[in-house]
Amino acid sequence: MRVSMRTALSALGVVFTAYLAVGGLVWTRTPEHPFAIVAAVVLYLVVTWLCIFWGPVNRPLPMWLVVLVLASAVLVPNATWYGAGLQWALQPYATWGLGGISALLA
Repeated sequence: MRVSMRTALSALGVVFTAYLAVGGLVWTRTPEHPFAIVAAVVLYLVVTWLCIFWGPVNRPLPMWLVVLVLASAVLVPNATWYGAGLQWALQPYATWGLGGISALLA
């Protein structure tokens, strides 16, 4: 069985982003606004998986997807911090967005 490099890297990307998303949903205490955190996780997964599975490798991403990536780079961490509450913004479940967006931009 032969697996292409693109398939292997895509699978690795999906597993890693799913791992980061699950980390954002494992709460040590109930957040003030859990819907904001769940919405941030959903946005992160949709945008990341769109980038992973978008068309041929030799073509750049379309501009609308680039704008969506940049918008999610701003929205995901801020929505996560808002959802956690200011006094809990440095808890592990509230900082997953930084790692997730870093993985997305890489």
